[in-house]
Amino acid sequence: MSPVCGDMLVNLMNLPPFEAPPHVEIKRAFPGDRDKILRFIREHFHEGWALEAETALLQVPGTCFIAEEAGELLGFACYDVSALDFFGPTGVRADARGRGIGRSLLLACLWAMRLMGYTYAMIGWVSDAAEFYRKTVGATFIPGGDPAHSVYQNMVGMGPKHETE
Repeated sequence: MSPVCGDMLVNLMNLPPFEAPPHVEIKRAFPGDRDKILRFIREHFHEGWALEAETALLQVPGTCFIAEEAGELLGFACYDVSALDFFGPTGVRADARGRGIGRSLLLACLWAMRLMGYTYAMIGWVSDAAEFYRKTVGATFIPGGDPAHSVYQNMVGMGPKHETE
């Protein structure tokens, strides 16, 4: 049985081809758009993801991709943020879901990771989206990869609990 929440593994040598949805441009985020992108993430998602995306925007080359239609942001996806070889965070604006934008952002990041030389990628802290990742890129849960035993254990309040005598 799969864990309720945990890290997933993707073989980057078996990725499906990348294709953007009609009228949507998927592109590597431009650092000069940092404030606009972070404002979008804060408005539609949450502060933690904005902080992680800022890290992606400050890397060279940037490790954040965005989805845009007619000059409007629809979604974002990042990699190499929580740790090297990790995908996420990612999100698509609620009114733009169901158009294949999340799939395209995922594949843009995973193909970029493959081109950097990665063979496998981790998708961190997956819960509700597990079936999407399984169907889209064949991701599988990593045994023992729950957040308390993953890179996320370094977050404040997430470390292993030690009993005192």
